[in-house]
Amino acid sequence: RGVARPMANGKNPWKVPSIAGLLVVGAAAVFFARSDRFRGRAVASGSLVDYNVLLITLDTTRADHLPAYGYKNVATPGLDRLAATSFIFEDAIAHVPLTLPSHTSILTGLLPIGHGVRDNEGFLVDPKVETLASILKSNGYTTAAFVSAFVLDARWGLNQGFDSYF
Repeated sequence: RGVARPMANGKNPWKVPSIAGLLVVGAAAVFFARSDRFRGRAVASGSLVDYNVLLITLDTTRADHLPAYGYKNVATPGLDRLAATSFIFEDAIAHVPLTLPSHTSILTGLLPIGHGVRDNEGFLVDPKVETLASILKSNGYTTAAFVSAFVLDARWGLNQGFDSYF
């Protein structure tokens, strides 16, 4: 569930060779794919072929405390530069308030009952569960993840489909 809204002032499309990047640092998802031809319209399935995909999640960060969502009392210049020329999901909802199961849901499209990861410890991502990274990889993308939380370490299986997982 999530509605992508284009941010203002986009002119140069990010149309570069197929590279997928995943930056995982925690729980609100942001999808970036900049192009004027999509500005103000819904994005049709398949219309972003050969565009980069960058997913950024921020653990324990409230969207209503980020400038991209209207908050004025903090500066996030890097995120603001990306947001100014990107599509942002304004209605992204975490299905579970725990980092590993939430990220497993983000990357599989399944609820915890479907992917089996229900807590930050004691659960592994089943190798049979298809991830966004494996779908992108099978469609010619180069995939990478950069994580900063121990609960997202490769030992828990969330690295499936990534060429590089750091």
